[in-house]
Amino acid sequence: MRNSINKKGTRKSKVEDKNLKNKKTKKIPKNQFDGMSLWLEHYKEHKKLPYNEIFCCECKSYTAKLKGVGFKHAFEKAGKDIEKMLNTTRCKDCRLLIEPKEKKPVVKKVKTQWEIEEEIEEIRRNTPKIDFNKPRLSIYLKDNKEACEKHTSSCLRPDIYLNNDRTCDRCSISKYCVCRLKRFEGESKRK
Repeated sequence: MRNSINKKGTRKSKVEDKNLKNKKTKKIPKNQFDGMSLWLEHYKEHKKLPYNEIFCCECKSYTAKLKGVGFKHAFEKAGKDIEKMLNTTRCKDCRLLIEPKEKKPVVKKVKTQWEIEEEIEEIRRNTPKIDFNKPRLSIYLKDNKEACEKHTSSCLRPDIYLNNDRTCDRCSISKYCVCRLKRFEGESKRK
């Protein structure tokens, strides 16, 4: 253990140093109403409260946490007077009992029949037109090599691939297929 030398020139241990420091500081009670003068003294000396919580001025049993922004709001609400803040701050439960939150009334707008019809017409105007008489173009992948080569990252017939033990033996388009999963029975799996 490291020792230090005191005023008399004798050595003392760290434990003795801590005991001296504890004797010099005053014990400040957690309840600010029991030692208001000690709390004010501590605030004037250190520019902060001794604890992050203060007891409620109404019920005197619950605490209000004053950490960071909470301290700033309470301090400004008390007119930047620390003594007033310590005597007037309430806990959350007491605040809700004394000053209940006002609920904003819910206003439901009832649409008229004319407004509903306007909305429906606007939706109809913005919806693209589909021509059902347009002839459909069918691509037969079995015979079309260019169409098969466009699909290199995914299997065109995963139902056949998965039902056939992950092989392309029974697939009708395996001739032109360039999918990287393509393999036949007896081949080893690609890595």
